[in-house]
Amino acid sequence: MLDRAFWGAMLLVTLAAATASAYIGLSRLPTGARPQASPVRSWIAQAAEAEVAGHVAEAEQMLKTAAKTDVRFEPAWALANFYLRQSRVSEYQQWIRRAVAMSYGDRSALFTLLADYGPTDARDQLNAAVPDLALTHCEWLLNHGRAPEALALWEQQHGAKPLIVNGDLDTWPTSRGFDWRLGAPAGVTVGVLTSPGHPGQLEAVFSGGQADSGELLSQHLTLEPDGRYRLSYDIKSDVRLAGVRWEIADAHQRRNLLSEAPEVTAGPQWARQQLDFSTRAAGRFVRLGLSWRRRPGVVRLSGTLAIRRIALERLSPNENTTVSRLDRRSAP
Repeated sequence: MLDRAFWGAMLLVTLAAATASAYIGLSRLPTGARPQASPVRSWIAQAAEAEVAGHVAEAEQMLKTAAKTDVRFEPAWALANFYLRQSRVSEYQQWIRRAVAMSYGDRSALFTLLADYGPTDARDQLNAAVPDLALTHCEWLLNHGRAPEALALWEQQHGAKPLIVNGDLDTWPTSRGFDWRLGAPAGVTVGVLTSPGHPGQLEAVFSGGQADSGELLSQHLTLEPDGRYRLSYDIKSDVRLAGVRWEIADAHQRRNLLSEAPEVTAGPQWARQQLDFSTRAAGRFVRLGLSWRRRPGVVRLSGTLAIRRIALERLSPNENTTVSRLDRRSAP
């Protein structure tokens, strides 16, 4: 099931980490206190050494002794990993379910394992027990090129995904999954202002000392190939914008679908703008971002840019439009 050489190296890393953890624990003992060695951790570490040396039965027995002595998470987790490395699927599933039931704290290692090796019921149990974990799990899937699985998990938790998630910025973006990601570029303060009964708005305050380029916000989108879409939003700024533009990154062909679109401009009053574009043969999963890049000889931005009511709609095939067109009109 798994490459043994790889897992042998992982065992050595695990053993080193356990040793380091024990050392840190000892170094924090109060003055005069006598260190108490954990036999369970010792057995787990010895089992790792035995497995690397090829003494599989001995390793299994030590891990079972550890699990019988301590019914908490660590021995169950160690046994689940052991059985997975030995391709003993039913025993792996038994112990990973037990590990999930007793898990606590940072569960990232658990859902990483469950994402690849299941079982599905244990993964669902973990997501149900820690709702916010589903976002982290979704983020992990996106970062590992598994966008269809990420979308399925997102819709399981939140229902059918709209073309734009949290377009009114009613809630603070989580920066995970298919929600908005707020940039954190040095020299620029990016945040969201919310008020009951009113759409939230993103504000980016440029200090004038920021880098020559950076990203303010972004979101993963699910679009259809050869589709025509319209991005709409309200925008205002107390500074003359230069070098600010929307980008849609096509991960499949590694190109910007909005490369022909003009730069974003704005005045001191809210104005509704729209940008029409075609996905052409792009993949289904793309990434929308708002970024800036200072042109040579142009003074760095210094002031505030605000955006709200971000929307995306698919245009009908016969609707009259110009691809990559930026329209501006006053917004209420």
